Amino acid sequence: MRTLKFGGTSVADAQNIKLVLDIIKNKSQDSQLTVVVSAFSGVTDLLLEASSKA
Repeated sequence: MRTLKFGGTSVADAQNIKLVLDIIKNKSQDSQLTVVVSAFSGVTDLLLEASSKA
């Protein structure tokens, strides 16, 4: 089993998300995968701001 982790900039836009999907498709043919994806670019800051206002 392999674990793939993609950071926020890896999923920052549609083009990068397509690249991530291609990587996942290619790697999943070789072995079982666990995929970890960070929040989209800028989302973490929005969540922190929202939680401070709650």
